[in-house]
Amino acid sequence: MYEAGFCGFWIHERLTALGIDNIVVNPADVPTKSSEKLRKSDAVDSGKLARSLRANELKGIYTPDSVSLEMRSLIRLKNSITKDTTRQKNRIKSQLRCLGIGIPQEFLEPFSN
Repeated sequence: MYEAGFCGFWIHERLTALGIDNIVVNPADVPTKSSEKLRKSDAVDSGKLARSLRANELKGIYTPDSVSLEMRSLIRLKNSITKDTTRQKNRIKSQLRCLGIGIPQEFLEPFSN
């Protein structure tokens, strides 16, 4: 069992492939005492997780398969590249306008045909 985080679900996939029963939990769903909120450390966090697991208080979150993760990653990359491209085009157009250079209509509306 581990808390979901920035590093994705590859640990879960590897553990499952090795035949190890594993769940991934949302860190916000782990019950926390007020004293534990004040002193954050790996020891405190692991104690919290162990206590909650023993008490059967933890519920696993959905873990997408590797194909879904790859598709999600590709879609995010495509969206990021599209936004970057639009941003660069707008910068170029803005600079040209500031310099008084006219922008041909075919560059303003490339998909109007």
